[in-house]
Formats: sequence, structure tokens, C-alpha cells
Amino acid sequence: MKGVILTGFLFATATVAAPTVAAAIDPPVIVADLQRDATEKLELSDRQRRESLLQDVKRRQDESLLQRQMHQLEQLRQQAERDAARAEKLQRLKENS
Repeated sequence: MKGVILTGFLFATATVAAPTVAAAIDPPVIVADLQRDATEKLELSDRQRRESLLQDVKRRQDESLLQRQMHQLEQLRQQAERDAARAEKLQRLKENS
């Protein structure tokens, strides 16, 4: 019987105390918490946007670097072809003289 009474008392205390705790929290505290949460979400969004922009810039720089390297490689290939043609022409002139 004591257990039933104790259980009933604890249940009643928990039921009565819950609204008291909720009422003890000031509305400005709740508003401040909501504002803090909103600010954190905006900061996270800004951070993600900055990271995305940085990734885009890095990707563009990498593409630009690759294009420059491909252009330089093409110039070197053309120079090698010209040098090979000159060497072949000199070899023929040497053989003919």
C-alpha cells in the first residue's frame, strides 16, 4: 500500500512540477534561444556558401592551369615537329653535298 501511495505522490508531483518548470522559463530566454538558433543556422549557411565558392574558384583555377599546360604542351609538340623537319632537311642537304 505504501508503494501505491508513493507512486501516486511521485506521479502527482511530476505532473504538477512540469508546468511550473515551463512557467519558470522567461519568454525572453526562449526568444533569445530561438534567435541564437537562427543565427547559428545562418552562420552555417554562410559557411557552406563560402566553402562552395572556394571550391568553385579552386576548380576554375585548376581548369585554367590545365588549359595553360595543354597549350604549352601543344606548343612544345609543334616546336619538336619543326626541329625534326629542320634536322631532316639538314641531313638531306648534307647527304646531297
